[in-house]
Amino acid sequence: MTTPFENVPVITQEGQNIGQGLVVGVAEEIGLTTIYRVDNGASVQVMDSMVEDNLNKKKDENGNPVFTRTKPSYEPVEGTFTCPLHDAHPDRPKYTEMGLPFCTKTGLHSPYEQENHMRRRHPTAHSIIQADEERQRSSLDDEFKRAMITRSAGVQAVEDIPHQEVCKWCGEFTENMNERVAKMNMARHVKQFHPEKEDE
Repeated sequence: MTTPFENVPVITQEGQNIGQGLVVGVAEEIGLTTIYRVDNGASVQVMDSMVEDNLNKKKDENGNPVFTRTKPSYEPVEGTFTCPLHDAHPDRPKYTEMGLPFCTKTGLHSPYEQENHMRRRHPTAHSIIQADEERQRSSLDDEFKRAMITRSAGVQAVEDIPHQEVCKWCGEFTENMNERVAKMNMARHVKQFHPEKEDE
């Protein structure tokens, strides 16, 4: 039985969401049947020829169905995520500068649904956003590499400074990259030039 509803998603035979808000009569004309998601109770209109295929979809390995013909007793929970192209999305000003279109889609339940919505409804904008994010990641990687090289060069510069030992009696000094060797050289200096101070 075909049951037309307004403001419910419409799924074509190819699995594409073609929109919402079909008026009563149009759904009957193109042959749509309303089924319901088991997980959240949301109604979905599918083409009559695809009803059984959708009802046979399994959510997990236990065989739990994704859809049912029977309207669940609970009301669907409105999702809190919007399409990234929505006017309320925090990145909308950036996407406006990029020349991307607007979208009024709300009620998405997860980032996964956001991603799926973008791939299906806004493939071009999705590709542009993905390319921009990849450029940003690449830029951050380059900055990180430069910072590590700079830090490494700074550590190397410190390590290249030789260790000095200064004679407290005459001011003579010895230096060596190895601190232990510098101390040994100073000990020989004291023994040779200040033998009377050797035990001090």
